[in-house]
Amino acid sequence: MNLKYALALLPFIAIIIGLYVFSNVWITTAIYHGGMLITILVTKSFKQVRKGWSAPWGRGLIGGSVGVGLFFLFLMPRIVPTTVGEQLVSLGLGTTALLVWIVYFSLVNPFLEEPFWRRTLGSDRKGIAASDVLYAGYHLLVLALFVTWPWLILEFIILLGAAYLFRQCVRATQGLLIPLLAHLIVDISVSVTIFLLLS
Repeated sequence: MNLKYALALLPFIAIIIGLYVFSNVWITTAIYHGGMLITILVTKSFKQVRKGWSAPWGRGLIGGSVGVGLFFLFLMPRIVPTTVGEQLVSLGLGTTALLVWIVYFSLVNPFLEEPFWRRTLGSDRKGIAASDVLYAGYHLLVLALFVTWPWLILEFIILLGAAYLFRQCVRATQGLLIPLLAHLIVDISVSVTIFLLLS
């Protein structure tokens, strides 16, 4: 098996073990983030985190991410079931733990995912790449716990588009700065929306 595709299984393994076997978000996060951190340190994928500013790409992706964040702010109250609070508690995220996890996840996850998915698993391919599909696909394992399948299809399309655009930006600018900033905006927006829904 190609090493890149073996590494791409990391989030799937983390989610299956953490969420579906142990029902614990912290275990999932530790496996996923720990695996990504080791990978990007070994491959030195983090070197381009501060490189790659381009005004057209920056305006497009960062502006688009603000739009996606607002879209989720509007959409999530309509698609998240009223039992989501109970589900999160069962996964180890009571009110205080949820706030800690949201702050950690929002501020750390983009700095791990962008080097991992866009550089270590990245591709110079101009069309949709396997890494784009796998990136969008792993999110569905988490989302399937909270939303119905029609929303999963919409989420997959949005995430596939984001993965493709982020990767094309990295290919064009030879840096991770813009996708990282855009990813940060989306993660913070979604996390804040979830917290507001439950508070």
